[in-house]
This record gives sequence, structure tokens and C-alpha cells, in this order.
Amino acid sequence: GGRLADCPALTDYKLERQYATLSPYDACNYAVNVYDEGNVLSIVTDSSPHGTHVAGITAAYHPDDTAQNGVAPGAQLISCKIGDNRLAGLETGVGL
Repeated sequence: GGRLADCPALTDYKLERQYATLSPYDACNYAVNVYDEGNVLSIVTDSSPHGTHVAGITAAYHPDDTAQNGVAPGAQLISCKIGDNRLAGLETGVGL
């Protein structure tokens, strides 16, 4: 698992909104962007799972095991990504 050659072929994300998972072992989702009339392919992944980790601490809801609940069990969250891999996924003053 985890070989890109074994993964499904995707189209430009901005056209079809397709994504795939590299393998069930790493759970790494990816999409592709195509630029320069098809001469440049960008494989896009999340630079850090930190936001998912924080969301779990915040809103985890386990009705059968409340000891695993987050600080606001069942809260509704909005996903917003700022920053990119140029700064290791960190936000910037401009991004804020």
C-alpha cells in the first residue's frame, strides 16, 4: 500500500472535486491540481494533522464512554485552513 501508481487516477480538483486516500494504513488523503495546460501536476496533501487533533480534543462525543469526550462534546466545527507547507503549515500574520 501507499504507492501512488496503485491509486486511482484523478482529474484536476478545481474541476471535479475528486480526492483519494493513498492507503488505509496512513489515511493520507490527496488531490491533484493541474497547471500550465497539463504540463505541471501538483499533488496536494495536508501539511499537518494538528487541526484534526485539536478538533478531537474540542468536540469529541462518545455517549457510551463520556471519559473520552472533548471539552465541548458534540460541538459543531467549521474547518478553515490557513498557512501552507512553506512555513510547515503554520499560520502567518498575513493569514490571520
